[in-house]
This record gives sequence, structure tokens and C-alpha cells, in this order.
Amino acid sequence: MKKVITVLLFMILGMGSMSAQLLGGQYIPHRLDDYDLYYGFRIGYNASTIRFSTDAISNEGLSGMNLGFIAGFPLGNSSAIFEPGIFYTVKGGKLKDKSVKSEVRMHEFEIPIVIKYDLTLPTMTDMSVQPFFGGFFGFGLGGELKYDNMGDRHKLKTFSDRYKRFDAGLRMGCGLNIEFFYVELAYDLGLANLGNDSKAFTDVYPSYSDWDDHARTSNFSINFGVNF
Repeated sequence: MKKVITVLLFMILGMGSMSAQLLGGQYIPHRLDDYDLYYGFRIGYNASTIRFSTDAISNEGLSGMNLGFIAGFPLGNSSAIFEPGIFYTVKGGKLKDKSVKSEVRMHEFEIPIVIKYDLTLPTMTDMSVQPFFGGFFGFGLGGELKYDNMGDRHKLKTFSDRYKRFDAGLRMGCGLNIEFFYVELAYDLGLANLGNDSKAFTDVYPSYSDWDDHARTSNFSINFGVNF
């Protein structure tokens, strides 16, 4: 899944480069003014994992979704855009050690905050490529931890004594805007430690006995939307 999303990211960047070459133009900064304030709706697909500080556990991606709203504020008379948002998102991962398989699903309220750089072709002013970088803050609303220990199946709450609710990290990616339609590929690198107590995990994973309580999220997403 990571390879597929990486390929799509290069495709988005390549689309703009190809257009510039075909039309004989180059990307130029699109200078914005106060009238370019915009709002937008976003919906997308997540492919997320949970990173542990032990090699005893293998990770697989978990499919999820995100849904939210954004607002774009031009930073003066320049091509930079300040874009915060409010999202509902589903992250997590599928984990496995010697004898136990589990699925962790986290429902979160998330606030991404990024700075975009709007690059436009002089011959196609309705299309722009928008690389961005920033961060995100998340708060766990709920979720489930399902695990199977050699046929013995259990279901627990995600945010209990196993995972903390607060998440935060870096966000980066690139978007393509065509008139009011928008598509982007993004990567979220969680930096906050969600691991709560290693003792609470030993009843699920025997291999956690050498774990140092560190667990962090990673998430690739492809998002679609419209701007107003």
C-alpha cells in the first residue's frame, strides 16, 4: 500500500511538470490577495500503521477513512497559504507476534495545520500544484482492540490502559487544485508516544515483556474535495 501511494504522489507531481513542458511554460508562484480566502470539504482514504520500539511485533497497514473541513488564509500578498482543518479520522494497524494477531482501530478528532505553496502555470491559471508541510494534533474519541491468541478471541477498548488518547506529529504532502476541485496525497508521521503501560500489554502480547512503552502512528492518505 505504501508503494502504491508513493507512486500516486509522484504521478501528481509529474502531472504538473508534464503540463508545464507541453504548454511551454514554467511553474510560477501564484500571488494571492485577501479575496482568495477559501473554505473546503475533504474526504479520503487512510492506510495507517502503529510503530513499536520492539522487533518482536510485525506491522501491517489498516484501511480507514477521514472526513473534514478546511479553511485557507493567504499570508499577505504572496503564494503561501495557511490552512488549518477539522477532521474525523480512523487510524490504527494490524499487529502480529509469535502467537497473537490483533487489529487496533482508533477513531480520532484531528486538527491538521499546514503551510502550502501555490504554484501555477501562466498558461493554465485554473490549475495549481500545492506542496505543503506542517503538523497535526489528534484526540482519541474511541476504538477497539481485537486480538486472537491461537483461537482465543477478545475485544477491548483501545483508549484504556493500553493507548493514550493524545496524538501529534508532522504532516507533509502535495495537492493538485483544478478550479474548485482538489486532490492530495499526504503522510502523517506521529511523534507523540501513544503507549501507556507495557504491563497492560502483556495479557495480549507475551512478546511485549521487553517493550519500553513507545508506540507511534504513521498514516498515508489520499484525499479529495472541493473549495468554495
